Amino acid sequence: ASNVRKLKEAGNIHLHLYLIAGLPGESYSCFEKSFNDVFNLAPHMLQLGFLKLLKGSKIRNQARQYQYRYTNRPPYEVLSNNVLSYGDILKLKGIEDVLEKYYNSGAFEKSLAFILKNYYASPFKFFEQLAEYLEHRGLDRRSHSRKALYDILYEFYVQVIGEKLNIFTQYLKFDFL
Repeated sequence: ASNVRKLKEAGNIHLHLYLIAGLPGESYSCFEKSFNDVFNLAPHMLQLGFLKLLKGSKIRNQARQYQYRYTNRPPYEVLSNNVLSYGDILKLKGIEDVLEKYYNSGAFEKSLAFILKNYYASPFKFFEQLAEYLEHRGLDRRSHSRKALYDILYEFYVQVIGEKLNIFTQYLKFDFL
């Protein structure tokens, strides 16, 4: 973290930080902590990936020890292990999707900052809740136009947070323009 902060202070490096879900012993709540720690370093992009059990790798040879279940075809992606259920992996896939659309796109910088500063102590919880919102409305696993993403975030904000709407709308407009 201190090295990342030093790189960020230099101001001449575009930081991409990467988290891997499914590592041995890392539960959903441990991953949440890791996510928040890395997110709070404010990288330009935060990639969320999923462990692959490549043939011949040490972790593949330890698959039984950690009760790994993984796809039987390349890239041999983890589906679950002894501390992370398949449902947890699916939730993390949803979080990965909204993270890409809303954070990594860079198109919602002020809106997200306002939401996170005022309503969420845990950035992970925000992205988790936004992913659940999309899933419950059948909006996940679909491609959306940039305008539609703004509409979805606005509707989420109105329905889930619902206060200081005038201020949030101004941030959202600023991001849109």
